[in-house]
Amino acid sequence: VKYKFEYGEGLFMGRKLTEEQFWLVFKDVLFSDEKIGDAEEEVEKIIQLGDLEPGSKVLDMLCGIGRHTSVFEKKGFKVVGVEKTQNYAEDAKERVEDAKIVNQDMKDFKRENKFDVVVNWWNSFGYFEDQEEDFLMLENIYASLKQGGVLLMDIFGKEVSAMNDFDTHWSREEGSLLLQDHEIKGNWSKIENTWVKVEEGEVVELTWQQTLYSAQELRKLLEKTGFSEIEFYGNLEQDP
Repeated sequence: VKYKFEYGEGLFMGRKLTEEQFWLVFKDVLFSDEKIGDAEEEVEKIIQLGDLEPGSKVLDMLCGIGRHTSVFEKKGFKVVGVEKTQNYAEDAKERVEDAKIVNQDMKDFKRENKFDVVVNWWNSFGYFEDQEEDFLMLENIYASLKQGGVLLMDIFGKEVSAMNDFDTHWSREEGSLLLQDHEIKGNWSKIENTWVKVEEGEVVELTWQQTLYSAQELRKLLEKTGFSEIEFYGNLEQDP
């Protein structure tokens, strides 16, 4: 246990969570009403970024609770969402009407020559222990795209990480206290993240690592997979 907190009238110890437990315990933080409300504007900007046409077949991976999937569907796209966490996948199924939700690990999902666009959003890349699995995931995405298809990714890059001071900080999220701590590991190859949530006298935490890719490193990986015309931007407004 890494942390002790004086909270309320007692002393509480952090309870270590499994990965599946983490997604459930932190669900209200990850998918707050504000984040769900932002989905409409985000999808509109994603459509502009990829120059996407309504009626196109979209793979939303990972889709979480389907906040983007449902908006794509309402805008006339044919959507499949992939989500590993069963609870999230069930929520996504309730949120959409006709879109198909697949409860599966994203690195194992492949549908040959099926989609016009793959959306890999909200920093959903680089969480496998072995970087070869990152490459495998990209290979499956490439195989799932039609000729001329588009991959749109949103990732917390190494350049952004280098600009942060990584101070441990608290915030109040949806009635809970949330601590976030970050530490660079392996000569800037990974970032280790620790989240601690304090709610109603209970303290829970999870620590996990993500591989950090610079634009140059990610470009090489994408080119190795077979992608071409690769472009990087600083935000959805397509700033450098």
